[in-house]
Amino acid sequence: GGAPDPVEIEARAELARRLAGLPWPASRGAIADRLRTVELPVSLPGSTSGDLLERITDLSDGPYDHFQAFWEALRGAAA
Repeated sequence: GGAPDPVEIEARAELARRLAGLPWPASRGAIADRLRTVELPVSLPGSTSGDLLERITDLSDGPYDHFQAFWEALRGAAA
């Protein structure tokens, strides 16, 4: 419980902006390819942009039905 973390909220919004226009469902590979072509947020909680791509490669291949499913998988990978 508790209040949402403002840093996490901002990180999620930044990531969503960078994935705007990506057709869902999307595979892990398609998401990673898109993120390699845009400037990544440096501060997903506890990570750098390099860490983010590394975390994505550790996820299952998907497909992810929508951004929220991908975000939840990514957060789980960070736990």
